[in-house]
Amino acid sequence: MSKWNIAALALAVTLTVASVLLWLDHSWRLTPEFTDEIPIKRPPRLDQKQLLRFAGKSIPEIIASLQAERTTPAAEASVGPTDSTPMAPPFSVAESDSFAPRFESREMDLVGPFAVGQFDGDAGLEIISSGGKVISKISSSGEISSAPLPDVPAGDELIPADYNRDGALDLFIVRGGGLPNSLLRNDGTGNFTDVTIEAGLIEFSDTTTAAWLDYDGDGILDLLVGSHDHPLELYRQTATGIFQPIAWDLGLWVPRQVTSLGAADLDRDGWPDLYLGIAGAPDQLLRFRHAEIWDESRYEEYQAAFPPAATTSAAQPGFADFDNDGDLDLILSTGETGLLSLTINQGAEGFVERISDPDIDTVPLQPATAACFLDFDLDGYADLTTAAPGFLRALWNREGLTFRDVSKKSGIAALTGAARLYPGDLDRDGRPDLILEGADGVLHWSEWSIPDAHWLGLDLSGYPSDLRIEITTLDSDEVLRTIRRNLFNAKHLLVGLGTAQHVRSVELFSVSQDAPLASLNDVTSDQYLSLRQRLAEPGN
Repeated sequence: MSKWNIAALALAVTLTVASVLLWLDHSWRLTPEFTDEIPIKRPPRLDQKQLLRFAGKSIPEIIASLQAERTTPAAEASVGPTDSTPMAPPFSVAESDSFAPRFESREMDLVGPFAVGQFDGDAGLEIISSGGKVISKISSSGEISSAPLPDVPAGDELIPADYNRDGALDLFIVRGGGLPNSLLRNDGTGNFTDVTIEAGLIEFSDTTTAAWLDYDGDGILDLLVGSHDHPLELYRQTATGIFQPIAWDLGLWVPRQVTSLGAADLDRDGWPDLYLGIAGAPDQLLRFRHAEIWDESRYEEYQAAFPPAATTSAAQPGFADFDNDGDLDLILSTGETGLLSLTINQGAEGFVERISDPDIDTVPLQPATAACFLDFDLDGYADLTTAAPGFLRALWNREGLTFRDVSKKSGIAALTGAARLYPGDLDRDGRPDLILEGADGVLHWSEWSIPDAHWLGLDLSGYPSDLRIEITTLDSDEVLRTIRRNLFNAKHLLVGLGTAQHVRSVELFSVSQDAPLASLNDVTSDQYLSLRQRLAEPGN
């Protein structure tokens, strides 16, 4: 071979290698542009570069490194609407004079984001606050004692669940701005270990929210994660505690801007359905179609009529059985400029918006930044508390038929709004509590005072997270009544009984089964009881 041929061959090899390196560099830097159409092939991860960069590092180390690189301080969180004038409370002139409960403030020197649960294994509840950095014990007298949680970088949302079924409440911490989320495993005493990386959940995205659910009914919790800049992802948890991304396999595809999530079995077929709040696009209500071969299962649009679907965007969903008919209803709050919508689930007949019907309800649609169901008068029907810029509203559920505005009558109108609401019974005294996280992050604890109402508190530790509970009561007039509740990953439940002092039965069902998993007869009202412990007693 002549020297000219050798030189030409060397030049060709050099150019080929250079072209390959240039293509690899271009491919490395190129970010895929996802559209609303689901890709034919499994989409690549958008954070491969970060995954390789931080291989071998712990989550706290990664977060510390990323935060140190950001020379510009993060923008201060919004503290409310830009207009300094609060919105005028739209209280109804038909406010009821017969409403007796009153709203009372309690002391709480904590800041959000926060989560409530039984984290340390003792009786009573704890609050994890400051985005995951502080744990506080609540005594039966309402006193709060706090301690720091070491090595936990603060997050934007805290989502508790017993993901590994060891009886201890664990914690998933959501972080935005490209910081990785955290899965914290609880040892049962309130000591947490970050297992994000070993569980397969490390991701560098602008995460907005997440939700626990058992999508495939195997008794093991799975995790749904939404993001501003990455596609929606559903992680299936295996029996060994590893989370595998499977959203694309199930035809579940939203390329970006999922800002809120909700999971509940709306059609009572035993499989959780999904509500997806999407910024800049219509929200989606999806039904799960189960198949014997898992990757042939699919999420598809709900076929029943769903009125808000075409008009809501990025709504915050909440679920409760407003009318006690056994079908979960849906409350949507859509932010400062949006509206509150209560959509009633009529089973096979589909959905109907109830709160906006002037012929049925006295409460018009109003803007709402947050909303929650809480039976604040303990009559067995889920009442509604809503927050808007500058004020709160209390909407009294009148036996599943209508609402009455009792905001001024109850005293809740004196509060000045909230970004988040949490209903429960923090001190386990049978009086409904409400934690409000203000736009400034400060937490406020308020408690309802209800005369002449009875209640039952249930400790459901050790039971699956997707239970349906039916409580049958007998009042002084010998009238039987059934009150229905869904668990939604909670382990403690306060149920109002109205005037009934005697509980004929407490029954626990899996969502799709008619036969109870467990039942307890002849229970006295006005007490908390551990259902598992009570069922283990002789004679039960």
